[in-house]
Amino acid sequence: MPRTTGSPPPSLAQSDLASIERLIASGKPLVALQEISTARRTGIGIPSARLEDLSARAGTKIKEQFADSIKSGDFGSAYTLFTSAEEIGPDFFPGWSEGKILLSLAEEYRKKNMLIPSLLYFDKALGKGADVEKLVGSYGELALSEGDRPVIADISSYLEKAKMKVPDAYTALLNAKVTTAEMLKGVVTIWVNQGIKIDNGVGYPARVIGSGFFIDKEGYLITNYHVIQSQVDPKYEGYSRLFIRLSDSEHTRIPAKVVGYDRVFDIALLKTEVKPNYIFSFNDTDNFLPGQRVYAIGSPGGLENTITYGIISATGRRFLQMGDAMQVDVPVNPGNSGGPLVNEQAQLVGVVFAGIEQFQGVNFAIPAHWVATLIPALYRGGEIHHSWMGMAMQETDTGLEVIYVLPGSPAARAGLREGDMLGTVDDVKYKSVLDVQQRLLSLPIDSLVHLSWTRGPTAMSGLLSLGERPFAPIEAAVQKDSRESLFGVLFGMDVEETGRFLWQANYRITKVYPGSTADETGLSVGDPITVTGWKVNLEKDYAILQFSVKKKTEGFLESVVQVAAGLLINNFI
Repeated sequence: MPRTTGSPPPSLAQSDLASIERLIASGKPLVALQEISTARRTGIGIPSARLEDLSARAGTKIKEQFADSIKSGDFGSAYTLFTSAEEIGPDFFPGWSEGKILLSLAEEYRKKNMLIPSLLYFDKALGKGADVEKLVGSYGELALSEGDRPVIADISSYLEKAKMKVPDAYTALLNAKVTTAEMLKGVVTIWVNQGIKIDNGVGYPARVIGSGFFIDKEGYLITNYHVIQSQVDPKYEGYSRLFIRLSDSEHTRIPAKVVGYDRVFDIALLKTEVKPNYIFSFNDTDNFLPGQRVYAIGSPGGLENTITYGIISATGRRFLQMGDAMQVDVPVNPGNSGGPLVNEQAQLVGVVFAGIEQFQGVNFAIPAHWVATLIPALYRGGEIHHSWMGMAMQETDTGLEVIYVLPGSPAARAGLREGDMLGTVDDVKYKSVLDVQQRLLSLPIDSLVHLSWTRGPTAMSGLLSLGERPFAPIEAAVQKDSRESLFGVLFGMDVEETGRFLWQANYRITKVYPGSTADETGLSVGDPITVTGWKVNLEKDYAILQFSVKKKTEGFLESVVQVAAGLLINNFI
């Protein structure tokens, strides 16, 4: 009797077609458009007429979601859909502009009494040419009540261009001299009581002390995430209570709560029932230069009302996974973390977050313009999650080269591979990883972007729907990919396997990235290596690779090498 074999497995085209239809049906039309774009470019066998039909259905779904978002007042979702629709075609949402949606976002936040995000969105709407004539007066009064000089300056500029009178109160605020004594009134000591710790049978009070500063008359303030980590870290087991102390009331502890936080940028937003006497304002200025004088205000060692000064030593230090840091020689100590860094014009320059104990005068701050971008998401509450493409880049003389693509990531689904050269993102050419990260920081998760790239002599392009960035991308890669696939992004060398014997694997180096750990170790293309040890510590964020190598630059004499790398690396986008 003949054996029945059942139905043949679906073809690749059939599987992709079913996947696209599921994405549209499940309310993910932006991801569906990415898959359609990839199918068009790769020519996997889906008829072009079928792809056009699917694209039209995805477009209809996007319009339905946009209408629902507008009707429900969810202008954040509407903004994601609007900016993504720009990649589909012009005038996709007639009667709407980016400025109009930003203005609607400002109104949405103002109704919730989240005043600073409201002002930030209104300021962005001004820059996008939104029709603000009917609202400019009320937002001017709001900015005035918050002492928000950057927004008042932009509103004044708008009024002057429109040949309208600038209120005297605006001019007075912009011309007023702010003293450090006034700024002290807006700085607090952060106090995290962690109860009693036992060490060798002896109990002692455990506490974390930091600094913070008010940004809102409703009692919202900024500090570092690491100062309040025990309040929100699910891994922390123990007692933790959060308080603040005002600058003029050193012995009174006022309860506070964590509203939102960002582990990547080490920033947290707190709320307390206090009407502050001074408020610090954020702006998107990023032209603070080395040599400029700055002041740090905080509570080093718990000593409230401490002001120290120095200069900006350098900018562009890449100590964070995203963005950059500012190096300053301002004296700071434990307890300064989370305090404001200001210049002689009383502008907020940054947020102090770290120092190197072994080196005097080597301290760091998060530039204020990065933090300003995070403010609306911090007010929404909880942990901030950023958007990403899912690949790591190497800056070269000819542009940005892809050195790793995480399996299953948006970049992988869009068809990018190791060795591709990134061309443009939304028709803009970027020269650094930092610039791409700054662009992505302004785009919500699921946003659609248009990419172009080259693979050797071949030019390619397509749509990509941004995913949710893991806190530590390498940790996700360790769980999804083989160890040798990570050698490039961690240590700067690509390898190919040449054989295995028992627990040892043999490889040949196929590429060494300039300036990498592999390059500094003296490794070269063609060197044979035998891996003898591999360890990844996710808790302490490091990876160690041990191998024997016969370097051709040393006459192929065998040597044993150990290299290490941190997992919180900064070249993922």
